[in-house]
Amino acid sequence: MSRKCRENVVCRPSSATLDILETISRRTTNQSTVNMIYRENVACRPKITRSTHDILSTLNTTRDLSVDSQVAVVAVVAEVAVVVVVVVVVVVAVVVVAVLVVVVVVEVEVEVVVAVVVVVVVVVVVVVVVVVVVVEVVVVVVVVVLEVVEVVVVVVVVVAVVLVILVVVVVVVGLVVVVVIVVVVAESGIVIVAVAV
Repeated sequence: MSRKCRENVVCRPSSATLDILETISRRTTNQSTVNMIYRENVACRPKITRSTHDILSTLNTTRDLSVDSQVAVVAVVAEVAVVVVVVVVVVVAVVVVAVLVVVVVVEVEVEVVVAVVVVVVVVVVVVVVVVVVVVEVVVVVVVVVLEVVEVVVVVVVVVAVVLVILVVVVVVVGLVVVVVIVVVVAESGIVIVAVAV
């Protein structure tokens, strides 16, 4: 009876070992690794093996991928929101300045200026929305499906910065061109007809 008891006590993993195995199984997606660790620890070895110790050390120095994915998605959403706010502020500021310049300095009719500027702003906003949606979809697919975190965050930061620069340049240059065209047309006496798209 005592021999049986000793055999079962020796071969039975301790509660600490079971907790470690459960932690490892929750924090890794590699089932073969979990099975290997389980075999090593349950097969009449009451102490923690070297491979288990190494894996625990690795887990202590790295974060769970699902947590990283959630953080990455939240960071991307927040960053895109900031980008959209910056773009909207720049567009509104440039539109107001352009309208004031054309109406006050050149004395062109307000309706004509507003019609032309609205067309330009609508085109710019559509382009921005399309780019933002594409970036969001790509990020979600890469982070959730492919489980790539660090590279995606870096790429999204670069894309967001480039997007802000491009939008600001396009809006400023586009509205400057519109102002020049309106001034030239007003000076030449040609009538502008605004067509609703």
